Amino acid sequence: MARRQRSSINGMEPPALGRLATHGELTAGDLAVRDGISGVSVSGGDLAGHAADDLAFERVSAARLVLSQSQLARVQWSDCRLEGCDLAGATWEQAYLLRTELRGCRMLGVNWIGARLDQVLLQQCNATAAQLWEIRCRQCVFERCQLADASFEGANLAGAVFRDCDLSNANMQGATLTDADLRGSTISGLRVRPEDVRGLILDAAQAVQLAQLFGVRVLAADETR
Repeated sequence: MARRQRSSINGMEPPALGRLATHGELTAGDLAVRDGISGVSVSGGDLAGHAADDLAFERVSAARLVLSQSQLARVQWSDCRLEGCDLAGATWEQAYLLRTELRGCRMLGVNWIGARLDQVLLQQCNATAAQLWEIRCRQCVFERCQLADASFEGANLAGAVFRDCDLSNANMQGATLTDADLRGSTISGLRVRPEDVRGLILDAAQAVQLAQLFGVRVLAADETR
């Protein structure tokens, strides 16, 4: 099957899903008999609280899969699409996501410390209070996502695009933000240090907000002090 085409977003390639077998609901039993899942379309399934190491998902399209509170160390998602899935509270330390899309997923309070994201799209996901410490992003796009109170401490977000996202009170202290594009996103209360913002891309209104965060008073040329 030919790869589904779409307009390029930030130079990313879409997941190379190819022809998929219909699997139905995914269960813990499916994961117990093998180290990973490949080449299937999954509809539903409850893996809440499931714990495993080194699982690999390759060419998987999953809808309405419940992975809340799962603990999947070093999990790998390659050429995958997750739609309307519940990942709330999931702890995926040192995860690796490659050419993967998460659309409309519930990601409240996820813990992805040390994860690597390569050509990853998060679209209309609710990742409020997500812990994304020291993640490494390459060609990543966050589009219309709720990221209020999320923490990106120590993350490498160079070149990442945050399009129409809510980054209210997000913590980007110690993050690499060279060429990260926040234009159009809400940044009120953004926690960041002056030395972190070198190379950061903002629109004019955001630049004023950021200056005010650092204690700079911005006045019109004819405005009195």
